[in-house]
Amino acid sequence: MECTVPPPDRLRRPLVIPYKYMMSAGPTNASARVLHALSNPIIGPLHKEAYEVLDDIKAGLQYVFQTKNEMTFAMCGSGTLGTEASIVNLYEPGDTVLVACNGIWSERAADIAERLGANVHTIETTHGKTFTLKEIEDALEKYKPQIFFIVQAESTTGVFQDVQHIGPLCHKYNCLLIVDAVVGVGGVPIFVDKWDIDVAFAGSQKALGGPTGLAPITFGPRAVKKMMNRKTKVHSFYMDALEFAKNWKSLGPEVPRGYHYTLSMNLLFALREALAEIVEEGLENRWKRHHETAERVRAGVHKLGLELFPHEGETPLNCVTTVRTKPGIDWRKLRHYAMDVYKMDLPGGFGKTAKQVHRIGLMGSNANPYTADFTLEVLKDAIEHCKISE
Repeated sequence: MECTVPPPDRLRRPLVIPYKYMMSAGPTNASARVLHALSNPIIGPLHKEAYEVLDDIKAGLQYVFQTKNEMTFAMCGSGTLGTEASIVNLYEPGDTVLVACNGIWSERAADIAERLGANVHTIETTHGKTFTLKEIEDALEKYKPQIFFIVQAESTTGVFQDVQHIGPLCHKYNCLLIVDAVVGVGGVPIFVDKWDIDVAFAGSQKALGGPTGLAPITFGPRAVKKMMNRKTKVHSFYMDALEFAKNWKSLGPEVPRGYHYTLSMNLLFALREALAEIVEEGLENRWKRHHETAERVRAGVHKLGLELFPHEGETPLNCVTTVRTKPGIDWRKLRHYAMDVYKMDLPGGFGKTAKQVHRIGLMGSNANPYTADFTLEVLKDAIEHCKISE
């Protein structure tokens, strides 16, 4: 039988991907060491070398999350998979989920919980603001949820939510705490054990400095107990954390390794090297580097006559600097200019902050004085070239 669809000529051309300066809210540029790790030979996820890599990654993730949780690993998928996996593994029919909404990522969590059939309630605040402990406690007392979801580092608004006292508050009301730390892990402090966080997850392509496609996640003892005592199966086979944990030897020495699905080993090689770089630098040094870089960017933004989006009194996020759009500034034209002339990605807002803000992300290896100054120079030149009126 003959083929009726001819071979596409476009695939006869060589693949050419230009280097771009990724100053977005993610993905960020990876180091040469991380990129080289992607080119390692393909091996099976059940090979002994694969298990060694998984053990390395598990130890590295326990370090960046600051936890001793055995249920700590990287699931194959983006940060959004972390959002869904964290909820789907804790949720059972009849449960109430409370979401603190002040940006697109928390709104997405509420959408995911609704799709599962959860009784969803939200507390909301103006974009650019965070939640107080009183606001959270009042909602916990009112709605009596089994799960509370909050974002630590909201990249669409550029604000940093203090989460260190929320865990004990949730447990006072017999509620489990999920923290979306996708942007922050590796760039800002998080102490999963000290802060009594039940589930936290990250994204490999943000401040961790790895490639896109992995969602590091950690489940604490309260979360594991609820999963172990489920009366119903997890709604997703792919995201069933207890099944997935067998591959990572996370269910205790008496439980043998198992196969859940084929892991993306080359992505995991790269994450392993990204974590090794963090270990060599030291978390405290890395947090300091991100803070100093963000301070440099914020000072430069003010010199350009621009304002930060986070409300006065709020803590700006160190990984992503979100700038208010001034009247007369065409951010779309500016973004195209930065990309066309400098190959630099300077994205605008996302969700409700679309057309309101411009976001500058300096994470991982990009968090340094040279890159900060270069980004500010590109921003300045783009503003001047585009002849933006005051």
